[in-house]
Amino acid sequence: MVYHGKVQNGMIVLEDGERLPEGTNVRIEPVPPSNKPPRGSYEAIRASFGIWAGADDEIDRLLAELKEMKQAEVERQLREPEPEL
Repeated sequence: MVYHGKVQNGMIVLEDGERLPEGTNVRIEPVPPSNKPPRGSYEAIRASFGIWAGADDEIDRLLAELKEMKQAEVERQLREPEPEL
């Protein structure tokens, strides 16, 4: 199993409050920083301005489809909330 965390004050703190049993042997590998902005962020969207080669109405259709997909996902989550761990 892979755990993720960050170094804080010289100690590795695992994400989501994960804990390993005392004495567990671990292997630590730094994750190289990404030069790419996070997916869906303003910076990522802005970086793609001007590269669309399709028809303008195709953008509108794709955005409407994405909005419908997101709405369906929200509705699914409201109907079937994920179990708490």
